[in-house]
Amino acid sequence: VCSSDLIVLEVDEVAFSSSPGLSLSDDDGVKAEMRAFLAEQRELTRVQRTLSEKRVARTEAECELIETQTEHLHLTHWQERLRLVFELGLAAVGATLLVGLVILIYGAVTDHSIVVRPFEVPKALAESGTSGTDLATRFAAELDRLRSSNRHVGEKREVSAETEASVQAEIPELHISVGELRRLLHDTLGHQIQISGSVNVHDGHAELSVKGSQLPLRTFRGEAGDLDALVTQSAEWAYGQAEPAEMAYYLQRHNRGSDAIRLIQAAFWKVDDSQRAILLNVWGNVLLYSGRTEEAMVKYRAA
Repeated sequence: VCSSDLIVLEVDEVAFSSSPGLSLSDDDGVKAEMRAFLAEQRELTRVQRTLSEKRVARTEAECELIETQTEHLHLTHWQERLRLVFELGLAAVGATLLVGLVILIYGAVTDHSIVVRPFEVPKALAESGTSGTDLATRFAAELDRLRSSNRHVGEKREVSAETEASVQAEIPELHISVGELRRLLHDTLGHQIQISGSVNVHDGHAELSVKGSQLPLRTFRGEAGDLDALVTQSAEWAYGQAEPAEMAYYLQRHNRGSDAIRLIQAAFWKVDDSQRAILLNVWGNVLLYSGRTEEAMVKYRAA
């Protein structure tokens, strides 16, 4: 309780002189003793008043201390809450990063896509409006057209073109961006087919060279104005190297039987048994549609 009640008894000569049965005028010795007694009482009263004032001041100081401690406890309580929220936030961020890393690794391990890098083109061709990025985009579009048009049941490779460098968040401790980390994981753990190319134009003729991580170098030649046709030819060749079974079905459906047989013969010993069975089946289809039924049955039985 921050309060104090002080009752001070004032004792003086008048009080004593007015008391019944007591007279200070009878004896000088008594008077002197009474005066001394009253002086002592006044001094005692003064001392008590001083002590009481100090007690009041001390009580007020204690009250202020209690209020300060109470405020400190409230502040500490909020600090503990904020610290808990901060720690939970860090745990959530850490868990998110861990899940993201697991997703990146899983995506890299299961990646069987075809990635087209920007082509190298002469300066004059780039200035005329045909850049290496444009050619890579058109090449990837041709691959995607072949992929989408194929009705062969089975897992199909994704096709993507790296047309431009994107801004990625950087991992400070590793000094590497998230995009670079993803590319590193896919290059190391994945099964991507990375394709790049170059164009050379001279004397009205054009040469388009294509190579990849699992593809040999192949050059296609034609007129300088037939660059689109060269892109289509190179895309069909690259897709045939990456997915011979799907490309063989595509050639069969488009009545290009001789091209399908050449593809099958070139790819037959490079694939596993399940793919060989599919190639033999396509080979049999081509022979059957050509009226060569007996030869077709041989291929079907081999399949």
